[in-house]
Amino acid sequence: MDPVTLHAALRRRPFRPFRVHSADGAAHDVLHEHQAFATTTHFFAGYDIQHGVPRDAHPLPMGRIVRFEWLDEEVATGLPPSDIHEVETPRMDIESLRASLKRAPFRPFRMFLSDGSHHDVMHPELMVLERRQVALWHGFDRRGFARDLVLIDPLHITRIEQLPDGADTGSKQAG
Repeated sequence: MDPVTLHAALRRRPFRPFRVHSADGAAHDVLHEHQAFATTTHFFAGYDIQHGVPRDAHPLPMGRIVRFEWLDEEVATGLPPSDIHEVETPRMDIESLRASLKRAPFRPFRMFLSDGSHHDVMHPELMVLERRQVALWHGFDRRGFARDLVLIDPLHITRIEQLPDGADTGSKQAG
């Protein structure tokens, strides 16, 4: 199963209950948005929800999930529901991001991610664009060396905004 589909289902607003079916025939219902979470490799379905935190989460490798269905739909198919991505956070076109890096003269910009965090790109040589990954160096020490390298899946870049001159810059984690 494509992890993007399950991430979209968990972020959908308003939340809709859904069920995932694994290759061993088991079905796992997700009735509340805080009852599950997904990584790029695993989907974790929690059963005992206490104070909004899944307890006793059952890990399912993404490759073992064979079907997804909304629980409030009468007809289920083996394909992801057609409306799953309609409310997903929009994705940034990678070519637009590339154009912002090549702009002459370069203007610093803020890159927003689907989890609500953002990263500032202060110089075009501090970012490398690959087909499946964006590398961004930031957090410089007093000698000018980057302290942090952030690797980002381009699917999670939602938009960029030009930074005004003299803007407070940096990176902000979601949370």
